[in-house]
Amino acid sequence: MSNDSERFPEGWREAAALRLDDDEPQSPEQFLQGDPWLGREVARFREFGDSSNARYGWRMQVESWFRGALDWQYAAWRRLLRPHRDQVRLERALLALAYIYLADRVPDFPVANIAVGATAFFRDDSVFLDDIPELAVYVYASVSGVVPLGALERIDVMSVGAMSREPRQDVFPIVALPALAFSALKSVSSPTATSPAGRSQTTLQSGMNVFGRTPAGLLTPGTGAMFVEHSGRQDPSFLSARHVLGRTGSDVLDASRQKIGTVVYDDPVLDVSIADLDPPWSVDFRLPTLSIVPGAPIMLHSLMPVQMFGSQSGLQTGYVMHANFTGPSQPGASLSNPIMTTITARPGDSGALLCSGDHLQPGLAAPYQQVTSAAVRDIYTCAALGVLQGQSQQGVGPRVGQPTVFTPIVDVLAAYNLDPLVR
Repeated sequence: MSNDSERFPEGWREAAALRLDDDEPQSPEQFLQGDPWLGREVARFREFGDSSNARYGWRMQVESWFRGALDWQYAAWRRLLRPHRDQVRLERALLALAYIYLADRVPDFPVANIAVGATAFFRDDSVFLDDIPELAVYVYASVSGVVPLGALERIDVMSVGAMSREPRQDVFPIVALPALAFSALKSVSSPTATSPAGRSQTTLQSGMNVFGRTPAGLLTPGTGAMFVEHSGRQDPSFLSARHVLGRTGSDVLDASRQKIGTVVYDDPVLDVSIADLDPPWSVDFRLPTLSIVPGAPIMLHSLMPVQMFGSQSGLQTGYVMHANFTGPSQPGASLSNPIMTTITARPGDSGALLCSGDHLQPGLAAPYQQVTSAAVRDIYTCAALGVLQGQSQQGVGPRVGQPTVFTPIVDVLAAYNLDPLVR
């Protein structure tokens, strides 16, 4: 761990740390040009879109999503402090380099996922909240144990042109781990009768127990994530997992089995559904137990403290293991790359909102909490990050039980041209 003088050199000011320096991307376009991971995935998207099997309408839809996703990613990135902006760019550069490295040295086993994460999760480290964690590339594959695959060096990272400052770490190990299998955290309840007419008004809130109801009457319980707004409309809509709320046209019920809305959009890739609310309705935009409205999204990085609001498990806290848990056979810089965390979840939590921080403490390493103002801490406190998809059926390393994966909220906002209703 570095000492305080290295973390915060003389003259360090949070205002300067928040301000973009001349050696950083000044626009979404510059961010794309300097991000080898995003550039690689965009090229794959467009190559697929230009293939004979792709329809023109699909290509236009992807281009529209990408434009929105780039804007959201850049906005979420520039809200970070300078050390975290550097860490994000380093992690994404390592991810792109890992693909190049593995392409030149094809392993003799199938690879399921590739990610970048802190080494603290995979060994018995006592230091868990350092401001600049030691990083490694993790290859989840058909192996029975830990298999070292090589390493990337600092010079490799600098060669891709993504970093304006040299990383402190000299060598970044590449390690294969047993592949993970994830399952949706939902259960099935018996069908019930339609709620009677003249029901009382329901107050809706993030973290509440909700049900999707299929045309056949089957109920799928889960958790409401957060409220969003369609461009040009005033009424809020409710967001949750698709495997909870169901397909477009499905009914959405509250805990008392009263109909509260109807699904108007569903996405099987992102595993999200968006429901318009039925009147009468009442909305409490605050997060349960904390009485704070979620903040605008910020970009994640390894070891960021995070928390989830599940209808069954309540408020759960943990850390980001991988900001991009990517499937190598699927294109998409984030579209198919979930966030992996150490948070523990239970069946019925699916759809829960992931936020930064630990209760009302910001998602910052302890040293930064001591030197930043209330305004900066507010940026890192309960910022909306993702929607719960599922949980692994096995653990990872000595420090992690069954990790959970979340759809990045910026992907959902970009895909459907939504605005998050945040403080």
